[in-house]
Amino acid sequence: MISGDDVRICALVPNDAGWQRVSLARPVVLGSGPEADVRLRRLARRHCRLEDHNGQVVAQDLTGGALTVAGRSVGRQVRLSAGAVLRLAGVPIVLLQERGATPWLSCGALGSACPKMWRAMAELALAGESGAPLLVTGESGSGKELASRVAHDASPRANAAFVALNCAALPAGLLEAELFGARRGAYTGSVDHRDGAFVRADGGTLLLDEVGELSAAAQAALLRVLETGEVQVVGGDVRRVDVRVIAATHRDLRAAVADGGFRLDLLHRLAVAEVQLPPLRARAVDLLPLLERFLGAPLPRDAAAALRDHGWPGNVRELRNVARRLAMRCGGASPTVAEVRRAIGIPPAPAPSPHRRALVAGLLETCPTVGAAHRASGLPRSTFFRYVKELRSPMTPDAPAAAPVGVLMT
Repeated sequence: MISGDDVRICALVPNDAGWQRVSLARPVVLGSGPEADVRLRRLARRHCRLEDHNGQVVAQDLTGGALTVAGRSVGRQVRLSAGAVLRLAGVPIVLLQERGATPWLSCGALGSACPKMWRAMAELALAGESGAPLLVTGESGSGKELASRVAHDASPRANAAFVALNCAALPAGLLEAELFGARRGAYTGSVDHRDGAFVRADGGTLLLDEVGELSAAAQAALLRVLETGEVQVVGGDVRRVDVRVIAATHRDLRAAVADGGFRLDLLHRLAVAEVQLPPLRARAVDLLPLLERFLGAPLPRDAAAALRDHGWPGNVRELRNVARRLAMRCGGASPTVAEVRRAIGIPPAPAPSPHRRALVAGLLETCPTVGAAHRASGLPRSTFFRYVKELRSPMTPDAPAAAPVGVLMT
C-alpha cells in the first residue's frame, strides 16, 4: 500500500521531454552553471537552493534578488507547501508531495506513480497559478472534478467558493436559471428567488462539468457572460460577477466544432489553459496502489496482472467500485487473486492446458531468454508466465531442469 509515512516534497522542473522529477532528499541547487545540481537555461549559474524541511520546502535565492510565488515577490527566502509554483527567471518549479520507495506524487486528491499523470498535475498547478479559464479533458471517470479542485486550490481564489454544475444533468428549460439565477415567478413552478451558479461562485471558481452537453442557446448565453462579466437573471436584472470558469468534458470539443455542435468562439474562451488527464489504462503502474488505497488492505502481488488485463473503460471511478465490491465480500481482509478477478468481472482463469504447458516447457529449454520464449509462444504475457510459474514449481513433475531461472526479459 502507499505508505503514509516518510512524506516528502519533490520538485518538477521543465525539460525538453516535459517535466523532470527532482528529489529533495538532500539540498538541491538550481542554476545554469556546472556547479548546479539541476541545470536549467535562463537561470543564473547558482540561482536557487531548495531544501525539504519536514514536508515543506525552504527556497532561498542565491542571486541577491527575490523569489516569485503566485505572481508576487516574496523576498530572498520562503517556505512552500505541496502544490505551490515557484518562478525562477520565469521558469516554473512545481512542488508536489512525495511518498513511498517507488515515487508516488500527489497534489490535492490526485496521486500517481506515472510520469504522464505527474505532467498533468504540474500543468494543473500552473493553470491554477495563472487564474485563466481552464478546460480539463479526459474520459469519463478519469478524475476531472478532482483535477478542477487542484487548479482551484492552487489559485488566488483558493479561499473563495468552488461551485460545480453538471451541465448534462439539467433539463434544457432550467439550465439558464441554474447558471444565471431566476426571480420568483419567472417560469412555471418558480416560487422563490434562485441564485444561479455564477452568483454562488462570485469571487471564486465555477466548474461547468460536461460543458459539451450545452445547447446552442446556452452556449451563446455562456459566451456573453465570459465576454462581459455580466449575468442576466431570468425575469430579473443584469448582475456583474467575478468568476473563474473551469470547463470539463469527455468529448472532443474541436471535433464538435467541426461538426457544428459547439461554438468555436466559446471554445477559445474556455480553453485558454488546457489539461488532458490520461486514462487509467495508460497509467497501469497506478492500478495496484490505487486499489489498495481505496480498499484499505494490501493485495497479493499477483493481482497486478489481473488488473492490467482489464481495459478500465470507467477509469478511476470503475476501480473505486471494484474496491467497494471487494470490501463487501472480504470484510476488510486481503482478497485473493480470484476474488479480485471476480470483482473486476474477469472470468476465472482456465485450467492449465497440457498442450500449452508442453509448448512453454519446450521453448524455455530451447530459447536463449525467457523473453524470447514468450515472444515465440504467441501467448498473452500473463498466460505465458502463469505456465512458467507452474513449470518451475517443485510440485510439478514435468518442470524442465534446464529452464533458465534467472534470465531477464530482453
